[in-house]
Amino acid sequence: LTDFSGRISTDLSDTSQGGFNQLYKAGIDVPIVNDKLALGVSGFYQDNDGFIDQAVRPATDVNDAQLRGGQATLLFRPSEPWKIKLNYQDQKFEFTGQNSVPFNINTGQPVFGKYKQNTAGEEPTEIEYELSSATIEYQGGWGTATLASSYQEFSQVAIVDLTRFFGPLVDAQVGAPPGTNTVPLDSQISTDRWAHEFRLTSANNDHLEWLVGLYYTKEQSSNFQGAVVRPSGFNLVTQQFPSTYEEKAAFGNVTYYFTPQFDATVGARFS
Repeated sequence: LTDFSGRISTDLSDTSQGGFNQLYKAGIDVPIVNDKLALGVSGFYQDNDGFIDQAVRPATDVNDAQLRGGQATLLFRPSEPWKIKLNYQDQKFEFTGQNSVPFNINTGQPVFGKYKQNTAGEEPTEIEYELSSATIEYQGGWGTATLASSYQEFSQVAIVDLTRFFGPLVDAQVGAPPGTNTVPLDSQISTDRWAHEFRLTSANNDHLEWLVGLYYTKEQSSNFQGAVVRPSGFNLVTQQFPSTYEEKAAFGNVTYYFTPQFDATVGARFS
């Protein structure tokens, strides 16, 4: 709340069988109102070169990855007992292909060679995570009261090549010559989640400490999987698994210090 500061760092490396990797991180903390209000902002960018090649298709280093993210935190202390913290985070990960090489279960050797895989098409994955949160804290002589709320969104979109497993079956089903069709599986997963918690915590002392609180969360999730064969258009599978989850809970614990070296804690949670 009082000091201006900044930081920057980088990490550069090289991967055997792959290429150049780079990671950059930076952050800055700025007091807006001295000892009252401050803002912190940070971010990172990471680019990892792949090291797995395609055995048949002319593609190399197919498991590239790019990761980026940022965070902003606003801290406000209107008076001595009060503290308010607002936080926002956003991260996005992009993977060009899978970090896997198929092995023969009988010989224990790679099927297509070391650092090689064989897929009919690309297998990209994109993951995004977003979090917004707020915390209000009051500190009194008896202890601390805390109210925390957050909302988060998670999504993952991926393509998985299933041609190796289902290609011959689909070709036979549609009457096509072997090797005609490819089977990309489209996988889409998402979750939205609210969470709230209110707790009272006693001040530290040498004999008895306690904590009580209430908790509530609700989330909605979706899991879609579809595989439409190319080029025939045969619908191999289309399925969706929506789900919801809700929890209400009350919790607490008590700790008694018999001596500075010996204590006992009893706690309970009802949900």
